Amino acid sequence: MLGSLGRNVVASVVNALAVLVSALVAVPFILAAVGTAGYGVWTLGLAVVLYASVAETGLGPSVLRFTAVARGAGDETELRQLLWTTLATYAVVAGLGWLALRLAAPALVGLFDLPARLRPDAQRMFETLGWALALALLAAGSGAFLQGVERFGSLAVSSAAGATAFLVGVLALADSRGLPGLATALALQHGTVLATRVWALRRVALGSRPSLLALPKLGRMISFAVRLQVTALSEFVNWQSDKVVVGLVAPVTTVGQLGIGAQFADGGRLLATAALGPVISSFAGSAGAGDQHRLQRRFLELHRLWVLGVLGCAVIGAASLRPLIESWVGPGYHRAALLGAFLVLGSAAGLATGSGVAYMRAIGRPGLEARYGVVVVLANLVLTIPLAIVAGALGVVIGTLGAYLLGSAFFFSRLRPWVPGPPVNDRRDAARALGSALAGGAAAFAWGELAVSLLPVRVSLVFVALGALAALAAYLSAALGLRPTPRNLRRWLADAPA
Repeated sequence: MLGSLGRNVVASVVNALAVLVSALVAVPFILAAVGTAGYGVWTLGLAVVLYASVAETGLGPSVLRFTAVARGAGDETELRQLLWTTLATYAVVAGLGWLALRLAAPALVGLFDLPARLRPDAQRMFETLGWALALALLAAGSGAFLQGVERFGSLAVSSAAGATAFLVGVLALADSRGLPGLATALALQHGTVLATRVWALRRVALGSRPSLLALPKLGRMISFAVRLQVTALSEFVNWQSDKVVVGLVAPVTTVGQLGIGAQFADGGRLLATAALGPVISSFAGSAGAGDQHRLQRRFLELHRLWVLGVLGCAVIGAASLRPLIESWVGPGYHRAALLGAFLVLGSAAGLATGSGVAYMRAIGRPGLEARYGVVVVLANLVLTIPLAIVAGALGVVIGTLGAYLLGSAFFFSRLRPWVPGPPVNDRRDAARALGSALAGGAAAFAWGELAVSLLPVRVSLVFVALGALAALAAYLSAALGLRPTPRNLRRWLADAPA
């Protein structure tokens, strides 16, 4: 993870942190403004927006991959054509998304068992979320292109600006306008992100007369996107369906508890996906330049770090969840911590495939990723439905964890023939990593519970977070031999030969 790749990873993680921190800071204010039931409605609204944006989740990675390949080949004309094709395609998808969500707002309110006092606000919220969805899709398209040309600093600036706009919108509108005000704040966030990203791309866009990709190249990009769409659909079916299914079988207050716990799982996914973006771009750039040796060397450097790093973060994060939530929003949310812990572990099981996914996309073979998506969807259907009937919300998240574990086992078993090496050396190596993660999780939990028992809310949050970070640093040292000292960080970020 040396040189420009290391700096891009840092910039991309900062990008994600800006969004994550603003979302976490906003939660107590949202709860104070609309209550736990209102927060449950807001959680459902966000889930619907993410469901509606599924049309983009195959196209975005395809844009990133083809843009990175064109960058690696040094083809400026194709880069410009890719940008205008991306903007035009996303504009059509955004318009359709806006119209669909506006028309579906009354039906969505009737679908869930919402308190009567929240129904008018909920309908206005869903209608306003149509604008947020359209702006989010356009921002995602421009963001995929920026990742492909490795402009991760611009991505970080745009996300920080959008996160600030969202937080300001929540503080200004949540108390006076309730749920519709939250939807307006979300639209303001994505609009700010879009404006910042379009400004960053102005020189590429205006370098010559606008033109689109030729049909054969466009066909290859769409074909790649369609194959990735299977995985994208599986992610949304498995991930966002938890909130919708719980909304159908449990009171909206339970959805609120799930939404609070899911913030941490969603945050972990956001950070991991952000760190993976530069890796995918770097791998694809090496493939575009025809440098197979560099591609394999970088994969071997990152595969072990990625898989075992995700394992440690998941175990320590899940163990820290109860004290983190109590020190964040106060007592009374133990159910949120329990549900969230299963989601954190399930999310990590899926994210562990990230380095393998990046390699397979770079060499133009997303078929394994698509088959993995099908396996996860089928496993989720088989597990979640009966478990939801038997155990309610808890059964839903247990089913999600089981689906991702089965899917990841399938993925890694089929990945071996394609990659130059595995993430662990042998069973002893794997046992050492797992034991270190469990020890770190136990230490983080004990420290967090002690901090919560001795210190007031918010103050204890700092100490709980520091304890989790210390446990993670100890795990990285024991399992991977990494010591995140300032000197090592400077070395990882220093320029290195290509």
